[in-house]
Amino acid sequence: MEFESEVGSIRGRMAEEFETRAKKNLELARTERFEDEVVIPLKAQAISTEAFVGAGTVRRAMLDDDNAKIAEFRASEDFEKANDYEARTLEFVLQKMFENKVFGDTVKYAIKTSDYDDYVRGIDFIIDIGEGDERVLLGVDATVSIKPEVLARKVERNIIAASRNTLPAVKYYMDIDGNLQLEETMPRVILGVDRQTTLRLRNAVLENPGSLDDDETVKRLIAQMIGQLEFTYHVAKPGSKVQMKYARALQCLEEMCNEKGLELDELGQAFKDDGLVNPHRFVSRVQ
Repeated sequence: MEFESEVGSIRGRMAEEFETRAKKNLELARTERFEDEVVIPLKAQAISTEAFVGAGTVRRAMLDDDNAKIAEFRASEDFEKANDYEARTLEFVLQKMFENKVFGDTVKYAIKTSDYDDYVRGIDFIIDIGEGDERVLLGVDATVSIKPEVLARKVERNIIAASRNTLPAVKYYMDIDGNLQLEETMPRVILGVDRQTTLRLRNAVLENPGSLDDDETVKRLIAQMIGQLEFTYHVAKPGSKVQMKYARALQCLEEMCNEKGLELDELGQAFKDDGLVNPHRFVSRVQ
C-alpha cells in the first residue's frame, strides 16, 4: 500500500510539472506570436520623427534635442515601470482592438505615436473617430496600474489642461493620408485595464477577435472614455474651442454607443465604481 501510495504521489507531481511546463510553453508561444503578428507591424506603421526631418518640417537639431529627452527617460526608473511586459502589451492590444473595429466603425483608424510623444507627452497612440467635419482625434494613454495615486496623476493632467483652456498635444502627428503636422492638439483619455485582463485581451486578439465585440471590458473602456470627456468638458471654459472639441468627441462616443447598442446611462451606472469612469474620485485639486 505504501509503495502504491508513493507511486501515486510521484505520478501526481509529474502531472503537475507537465501541466506547468505546458502552460509556460503556451504563454511563451503566445508572447512570441503577439510580438510577430501585432507589435512589430504596429511599430512599423508608427509615426516616424525622421519623416519630419526628411520633409523639412523639423530641423535636425530639434530632433536631436528630442532624442536626448527620450534617452534620459529610458535611463530612468519610470521607464522600467512603463515598459514591463503587461504595460507594453496593453498599448498594442488596445490599438489593435481599435484597428480591428472592436469599438465599431466610428473609429476610422489608430496609429502609434512617436517615442517622444509616448514617453514625454504621455500619449501612446491616437484614434481618429467620427465622420466628416465632426471627426476628432483622441489621444490614448493606456495603463495597467490600479494605484489611485497613479491614476489621479494621469487624470489631473487632463483636468488641469482644460482648466487652463488648453488641450494635450502630440508634437509629431501624421494623418491617415500621410500629411505631417507639428503640435496637433486633442483630448486625451486614460484607459485602464488590469494585468490579468490585459493578457486575456491579448489572447483574444490573437485567437478570436470577434469574441471581444460584446466583452464587458470593452464596455468599461467606452465608459471610461465618456466619463473622462464629460468631466473635462465641464471644466473647460464654456463656449471655448477647447470645450467644443470635447463636445465633438462626446458626440462621436455617443455614436459609438448607438452602433454597439449601448445606453449611456446604463454604462455609467454599471461601472460607477471605476475611478476612470468617475474621475472626481481621483481628482483632489485643479491648479
